[in-house]
Amino acid sequence: MDAPVGRALRCAVEEGSEQHLVHHYAGEGHDLHLEVDIYPTDEGGAAMFWRDVTERLRAEGALRASEERYRALCSEMDEAYAVVEVMDDGAGQWNDFLFLEVNPAFMRHTGMPYPVGRTATQLLGTPNPRWAQLYGHAARTGASIRQEESELTLVRVFDLNFFRLGGEGSRRVAVLFADITERKRADAALRESERRYRLLFENMSEGFALAEVMRDDDGRIVDWRYLEVNAAWAQTGVSPERTVSRTARQVDPAIEAYWIETYGRVVDSGRPVQFEAWASGSTRRRSSIRTNVSACCCATSPDSAGPARRPRTRRETDGYRAPSCIAARAELGDNRCFLLNWPPLP
Repeated sequence: MDAPVGRALRCAVEEGSEQHLVHHYAGEGHDLHLEVDIYPTDEGGAAMFWRDVTERLRAEGALRASEERYRALCSEMDEAYAVVEVMDDGAGQWNDFLFLEVNPAFMRHTGMPYPVGRTATQLLGTPNPRWAQLYGHAARTGASIRQEESELTLVRVFDLNFFRLGGEGSRRVAVLFADITERKRADAALRESERRYRLLFENMSEGFALAEVMRDDDGRIVDWRYLEVNAAWAQTGVSPERTVSRTARQVDPAIEAYWIETYGRVVDSGRPVQFEAWASGSTRRRSSIRTNVSACCCATSPDSAGPARRPRTRRETDGYRAPSCIAARAELGDNRCFLLNWPPLP
């Protein structure tokens, strides 16, 4: 007989005491866990009973492993996690909740002290009443709820996911959430920045265009495509409708190569360039520009009946000199683009 069981039998006989143990029996092709109970008899012997508890122990082991993984996950995860028991006022209205469990990230995301064993009212004084309502709805319906909600007491905004723990009638609700206050502030700042940009874009007296350079198979810039222009762009002599989504060569087939070469040099080098020049292919004087990617500007004589093929002298233009051109480069997403800024005609 295996030693543990043998020792237990001897103790039962010699000492007259009950013996209880779990014995791992591996032999004759078996791998069993047996729960053994041994009782002394009046005749000086012992009665032994056993039952196979292999499956129960395996299930308990699997449960412990699962709980260890759960604890590790909760402890290490970036998101905050809490389990609460939702409370009502006795008239069926959800009005508070008791914290039962939280992970370390909970304190980091909320800025609250360790809350377990305390209610939201005890911790926050006057919490957002929406919290108890959301927890209560999840407990009553069993539905998972995804919600963004603010807490004025904490001056924070959270992205939350509520779900009930247990079956119908359970008041335990778990919540996974993250503090998104900074993201919401950044989103609001971005919207405000875009609003100001759009306001400037639509109301500025200067013509403004955003364009994307185009390259050939050898990587050389050979053209550009207009992505966006404002209403004042019409002072160039080309309407916005005839400009957007078209290339520079489509808008002005007679465009000189030095414009494309200049843009290409600025986009590729990242160094701004300032110059003065006249351009053909237009009957309107083009004026100076400012850009945050690559840019330049050109002009033709306002009284020109055809394209100007050479730079004009100050005397020839009678005060309508070729404007100053500024070119610079920046990155917009994955595309290299440039901006053109055309001051209004005098």
